[in-house]
Formats: sequence, C-alpha cells, structure tokens
Amino acid sequence: GKCTITLKYPDIVPIGSNCEISETRRKVVEAREGVGAYKNNLELVAEGIGIRKEIAALLGFDSWADYICSSRMSGSVQAVDDFLSNLEDKLKESGRENYLTLLKLKEDHCKEYGYEFDGKLNAWDSGFYHSLLLKQKYGVDAEKIKEYFPLDHVVETTLNIYQELLGLKFTELE
Repeated sequence: GKCTITLKYPDIVPIGSNCEISETRRKVVEAREGVGAYKNNLELVAEGIGIRKEIAALLGFDSWADYICSSRMSGSVQAVDDFLSNLEDKLKESGRENYLTLLKLKEDHCKEYGYEFDGKLNAWDSGFYHSLLLKQKYGVDAEKIKEYFPLDHVVETTLNIYQELLGLKFTELE
C-alpha cells in the first residue's frame, strides 16, 4: 500500500534502515538530499557564509573557522586539519574494508532476491545493508531492541535522572 511520510528523521531513518525496496530508499534520499531538495536555500547559505566572513574579518581573523577555533579546545584551524588528516590515515583501510563488506552483502542480497546488482553501494544502500549486517552477523535488530525500551518509560526515567543529577524539576504543561 501507499502512505505519506515527512522527510524528518523519525520517518526517513527507519525507511533507510529497514526498507527492502532500493527504489523507495532512493526516492526518500533524493527527496531529502537531492538536487531540488533545498531550492533557494543555496542563496541563503551563500549569504550566511558572506556574513560570517565579514564578521571574522571585523574581529581580525582570516576566516570564520579561524574565529571559531580560537575560542575552542582545538585552538586553531591547523590543529583541526592535522587531527582530521591523522584520523583519515588511521581509518582509511578500515573504512575500505567496511565498504567492501557492505558491498558484498548487497551483492548476496540482490542475488538471493533476484534484484539487479549495480556494483555500487549507493547513499540509500548504506543504512539498509549496515542494519542487515548487524542482524545477520551479530544478531542485533534495532527494531527488536526497541521493544524493551517503551518510549513513555524511557522519557520518564531520563527526566528523573536529569532531575536528580542536575537538581532540576520538570513539570508537564497542559
């Protein structure tokens, strides 16, 4: 059947993780992240970037990143770049192995169900095949785990913890 969804997190994540139909996953990703998804927002983003550049210059910084990093633990843009480069070097091979594992899982899944295998792990495939890997290899099913954590109980318990730890008092509005 058909149903209407929003493009908000609570609707799209379960589709990306659990929907067997690649075309449905693709349409959701395209609607949320595709070429037409943001329409005129690119002009607003460009304007925001320009304003940030002006602010940074007025405060004596070369860029917004320099300005932000100056007051954060990182200390500088160079420190962030070095950290990320170092991280990339350490994770590149592992990332490649993970990619190949998911690609093989996709190939096997397509073969099993008679779907065409395109030889790629598309943006809309990652969540689904990661979830399938967790189920098949590790016996972890996020949907089954949710059954043990009813929302009302989780919210109430979390609020109680915050009240105790932070000395807060939450009152429900009517």
